[in-house]
Amino acid sequence: MDATPHLPQRTGHRRQRGLSLVELLVAIALGAFITVGIIQMFTANQETYQVNIGQARMQENARFAMEFITTPLRMAGFSGCYSDEAGIFEAIALVAGNPPFEADFAAGAITGNEATTATLWSPGGPTPAPLPADVPAGTIVGGTDVLVVRLADPVGTRLAQPMPQNTSQIVAREPDDAAAYATGTIMVISDCQKGAVFQSTNSAVAGGQITIQHNAGATGVNPGNGLQALSADGSTYDVDATIHALQTQIFYIAPGTGVNNRGNNPLSLWRKFGTQAPAELVEGVEDLQVLYGVDTTNDGVPNRYTTVQNVVDLADVVTVRISITANSVDVVNDVGDGLIRRTFTNTVALRHRIGG
Repeated sequence: MDATPHLPQRTGHRRQRGLSLVELLVAIALGAFITVGIIQMFTANQETYQVNIGQARMQENARFAMEFITTPLRMAGFSGCYSDEAGIFEAIALVAGNPPFEADFAAGAITGNEATTATLWSPGGPTPAPLPADVPAGTIVGGTDVLVVRLADPVGTRLAQPMPQNTSQIVAREPDDAAAYATGTIMVISDCQKGAVFQSTNSAVAGGQITIQHNAGATGVNPGNGLQALSADGSTYDVDATIHALQTQIFYIAPGTGVNNRGNNPLSLWRKFGTQAPAELVEGVEDLQVLYGVDTTNDGVPNRYTTVQNVVDLADVVTVRISITANSVDVVNDVGDGLIRRTFTNTVALRHRIGG
């Protein structure tokens, strides 16, 4: 009898002692595939995010730009109770035989320059004209229009006492914003029979009232007043009259002062407000086009839309159609120049002219 003990046989799988080269290569390939997928997903999400931000910024730029333009445009030609801007008396001193650009109501509540080609404007030529000297006409982007809106500030103040004859002093109720009536401000005074444009030669606030001087001459102000009288017949104004700061606003497109994510200067909407220096309003606005709705049947309804050089009488303009092209400012994709752009259009009725 064999007394040699028999060892039990081992069953089951042997313990894993490592990876084969094939298994390692498969694992690396799978890991690389997953990593590439994650990177592509991240990149796609980032591109989508940039596009969404670009679209939001473009729409926001367009909304702000349109609001800046259309708000004063609705009130173009407003001069208080007196609604005939062409009949406004110009007491302010003339410059080269004409009222200063900012005070020239007779030139039209709505005027502008049409870009007839990429390098020419009407009226004007190689640069839009006439414009105030501090508007950098050489930087206005070719092919874009210029819009000029003249109006009295809708928030005025009423006279506190009648104006005596042969005086240069107006006493009115203290306005909410007395700084808007400071010395040197170009102003409009009107009742329902007449109105005048003049320049304040001195103003002071005391006791809930503001006293405004309008002496003839140009002492301490520019250009000053050519006349002390504020009406053609020398008549004055009673407590039913109101006084307003004159707002002449010039809108145009020019290179902005900022830079985008490629180091370029985006185009912007600029505005010259009254006698202030031009200021950049909204970047990412690259085009401004203006059409004028002309009423040829005197019923307050536009019969045709045309460019400014084809308007026979600017007093017949009752609506204005504004088109602006806004972009994303920053480059957000690889298509063309990488900017997202869209054109927005709005038609604005001039409140004191529409409806007959």
